[in-house]
Amino acid sequence: MREIPTAIEIPRSLLDKIYVQSREEFPNECCGWLLGNKGQHLAIAARACVNAQSSGRHPTAPQRGAETAYVIDGEDLLALNDSFDSDLPA
Repeated sequence: MREIPTAIEIPRSLLDKIYVQSREEFPNECCGWLLGNKGQHLAIAARACVNAQSSGRHPTAPQRGAETAYVIDGEDLLALNDSFDSDLPA
């Protein structure tokens, strides 16, 4: 039987920060991830990422602009990967 995922609680103050980031990035695409303590279902921080699409580094569609495409920056990808072994995994 397939396990049903548990919902993650996102505090209003954290959502507000995410909304601010999205407004600042508009009209470009934006991305990031949530962090929280292992074993808990509460987001306690958010990490914004760099949209590398604006530099034309999309692996399959470099002609697309940052307003219609998103490529997570390499440093952000490494940080995301490293977070899985930390006290605050993404």
